[in-house]
Amino acid sequence: MFKRYISAIMAACALTSPAVAQGQASYGINIKATVPVSCSVRFLPDQAAAPIGNALRLGIVREFCNSSRGYRLVVNYQPGTLRGATVLVGDDRVVLDGSGQAVITQSSGARARVRTLEVIPGQAGLDTNQLSLDILVNA
Repeated sequence: MFKRYISAIMAACALTSPAVAQGQASYGINIKATVPVSCSVRFLPDQAAAPIGNALRLGIVREFCNSSRGYRLVVNYQPGTLRGATVLVGDDRVVLDGSGQAVITQSSGARARVRTLEVIPGQAGLDTNQLSLDILVNA
């Protein structure tokens, strides 16, 4: 769509440009486009949590963020729960401290990827079934 729009502008400029002898004048066009920042994270659960060693595979995480400043992938959970549990997203891992929020990944630029989501229970086990993932754009 964007390419068709640029082609139409270039064609219109060519039609409206006066005929000049080669080398006498030059014309230029400056185009500026603004792309809004768009970030999303989507969790696709497995039908049943599958054990992998001492971890439970919960499903797949699809993350996308076009921010040139980067972003953080954050896990949210009920404060006071999951103390000592480890959340793994792909190769990134974080041990939860019971605060209710933890940063799993920090990216320094735009990125799109698909990774597995696993959890290793802490000493208290999995004392909540409420986890959510957010993407926070770096300021």
